[in-house]
Amino acid sequence: TGTGTGESTGTGTSTSIDDDPVTGDQDWQEGRVVLPGYVNGYTLYSCGLPQNHGNPITINTNYTNNDRLSGDWTDSIPTNWTFADGNSYSNGPSGHYTSGNSAFYDDETGGLRMSNENRGFQSPEFTHTGEKLEIRLSIGAVYTASKQANSNDIPLKVYFFNSQNKVIGRWESDPEFITMQSANSDKWFYWTTNASDVAWFELRMPEKAHKGTQKYNYAITKVSIKSWPQA
Repeated sequence: TGTGTGESTGTGTSTSIDDDPVTGDQDWQEGRVVLPGYVNGYTLYSCGLPQNHGNPITINTNYTNNDRLSGDWTDSIPTNWTFADGNSYSNGPSGHYTSGNSAFYDDETGGLRMSNENRGFQSPEFTHTGEKLEIRLSIGAVYTASKQANSNDIPLKVYFFNSQNKVIGRWESDPEFITMQSANSDKWFYWTTNASDVAWFELRMPEKAHKGTQKYNYAITKVSIKSWPQA
């Protein structure tokens, strides 16, 4: 299994996945597959192949902390990244799903509006040689939400794909991975299971962030990926 860690409260669980993904029947984007282990009322599909599939971005594997692949989500969808909202998606103005559906906050920090269950994003395709991947989320504003949460709700799931579009692992955050105290800070975790085989990932929000029964909406302003040489 892999490891899921972050700040002092940023832990999670990792699952290796050996079964082949099930190909979806949607025809509006190539390569959509069922996201296994995602239970939230309906079958959730991946975004399909990344926009830059076949032309991966090289992430240098070293011990230089700021040598990363990053996407700025302050007010728009970054180049080669894809915004997901349930089984709809958008990769910008030409996407099948417009990003103007309250996708971004217009407050001081901006950021991708993580207020709808099943919302998230897909990374670009990348290549690297490291034994450990770090996924870092920069959190902007955090707002209280009116609905109550179950104390064991999982607010984030991350699916790791290899270059053949196979889901090879799943990371699940701890229930209280993001809380009101996460505002204007970074949250991160590490993935070590077959890390050098990971070519892209999708992050989804099955349930809202919460602490106890209090739910939160929050903004993701930046996402960065770091490849470390050793696990």
